[in-house]
Amino acid sequence: MPDKNRNNKGWLSGLRDIFASVKLTVALLLALAAVAIIGTLIPQNQPHIFYITKYKETAARLIFLLQMDNMYHSPWFRALVTMLAANILVCSITRLKTVFKIVFLKKPSFSVKNFERNTVETFPTEKTPEDLQKGCNDLLLKKFHTTQLEQADKGFRVFAERGRITRLGVYLVHFAVLLLLCGTLISSISGFEGYVQIPEGQAVNSVQLRDSDKTMPLGFAIRCDDFEVSFYKSGRPKEYRSTLSIIEDGKVKLTKDIVVNRPLRYKGFNIFQSSYGTSVKDVDMVFTSKKSGLSYHRKMHIGDTIQIPENLGSFKLTDFVESYRFMGQHNIGPSLVGIIARDKEKPQMVVLPIQFPSFDKMRRGKVTIAAEHFSKAMYTGLQVTKDPGVPVVYASFILIILGIYIAFFTSHQKFCVMAVRIDGRTTTVTVSATANKNRPAARKTAQQLAKKIKRL
Repeated sequence: MPDKNRNNKGWLSGLRDIFASVKLTVALLLALAAVAIIGTLIPQNQPHIFYITKYKETAARLIFLLQMDNMYHSPWFRALVTMLAANILVCSITRLKTVFKIVFLKKPSFSVKNFERNTVETFPTEKTPEDLQKGCNDLLLKKFHTTQLEQADKGFRVFAERGRITRLGVYLVHFAVLLLLCGTLISSISGFEGYVQIPEGQAVNSVQLRDSDKTMPLGFAIRCDDFEVSFYKSGRPKEYRSTLSIIEDGKVKLTKDIVVNRPLRYKGFNIFQSSYGTSVKDVDMVFTSKKSGLSYHRKMHIGDTIQIPENLGSFKLTDFVESYRFMGQHNIGPSLVGIIARDKEKPQMVVLPIQFPSFDKMRRGKVTIAAEHFSKAMYTGLQVTKDPGVPVVYASFILIILGIYIAFFTSHQKFCVMAVRIDGRTTTVTVSATANKNRPAARKTAQQLAKKIKRL
């Protein structure tokens, strides 16, 4: 049993030594720098066809395998951030033990020999140590709040200090960096970006995630009450404005007009005006079975999915395009786009030109699809984002600035005023100062003390 405990301690000690290594810190920082460079060189969150076209198929496969198309949400990026956080935490805890012994002493310790090596000013006075003692003690107590009076041979010493807590400044920076890394992980794991198109008068309660077939429920509904677009004389859009209402638990919680760069914010969600266009509603879809010859009429909206009778599969109406270019060349006018899927068969995209009701017969499928009647409606295109790590990151930046100020511009300073009677008529006063950093500032303070003592 003792051997097992010894082995466990040895294993834990070895792991601690690894994570307390500065070399590991440097390696992880270099790795994250490489990630940032790759993320800059390789465009992020683009459709798969973009990478295949730009980098060719072999390189694109490597990009997809290593998730370099979405690096900041990849498991290995999160692993690097977690390892760096653990590294900083272990390094800080290892070194904090010594600092805590200094910072949280109940009774501060002062080294007379150390002060003797750091004398700032010595001057004679005719006043006796007894006359100077109370004045010196009160002077230091008023300025430093922490003093310690000690009787010496033929005189006294008064010790004082300030800024003991400033030794923790560098660890405040460490904590802030940990907070920054936590915010990064929170954003990477819980943050998302989605898009949705809402026709006037309609509402949605979920969004399509960027470059994904998945949808994200919002927990509330977004309703487009009104949409307006204005144009320049040249015909270019000048401004598009959406009047949105947030509906939760059946009640309107918030109504606001949004334009580009003036989003609506609600419960951590940011809703941006992204685009606009023409959509359709109340589409009368006709599904004709090749086997039975029967036709089935269904009312649909963009985004709806229905099951086609006779077990002919499912059909999802995905989009409306004002001018669809078939095979990238032929403009077949306004068209509906959908996806038909059957069990054990690959989903197939279906294009339905409004002007050519029989167009889908060329597909030669088991069912022919056509759109007979519909009405047009303007829609607003919204970008919906949620980044719960942002407040944490902002807080970390504030703490980093505060920690850097404490670490570089403040110090733990100690002072000593010693008065010794040399003969019956003369007393020698010595003022000394030490500091863990920025010693010139401590010496300057000691010189100011000496001037005030001379006036006592």
